[in-house]
Amino acid sequence: MLGIFVNCANYPYAALIAAGIKTIETRTRNTLKALDGQRVAIIETGRGPAKIVGYATISGYSFCNSYFYEMLRDETKIPVGDKYDKFGSRDGIPGKWFYYLENAEQCDSYELPEDGTIRHGRSWCQFFAP
Repeated sequence: MLGIFVNCANYPYAALIAAGIKTIETRTRNTLKALDGQRVAIIETGRGPAKIVGYATISGYSFCNSYFYEMLRDETKIPVGDKYDKFGSRDGIPGKWFYYLENAEQCDSYELPEDGTIRHGRSWCQFFAP
């Protein structure tokens, strides 16, 4: 199973994704492109041990400049001034990478196993589902 890490130290982004409310996940770098078209676990981090709170399918991605980011802010659920309300850049153009999420579903949360069966990346991981 593949999973994406979603930092929820200040805001419950992972729960919003699993509930189908947050339909766009953003990153300042294109770190999730390898997961396009994949069903992934949504892994909440930043509030104790990492735990799986749901699943969603990444149905595409694109680079959005700051103008489009503001137009689609409501779908990202990122409040103005939040630590994730910042831009990266592509070819000198400020913006963010958008990853579109579909078919979200919540699950009973459970901790991600820490038994050596996880391949960690910076933004995502691979593990054996229980």
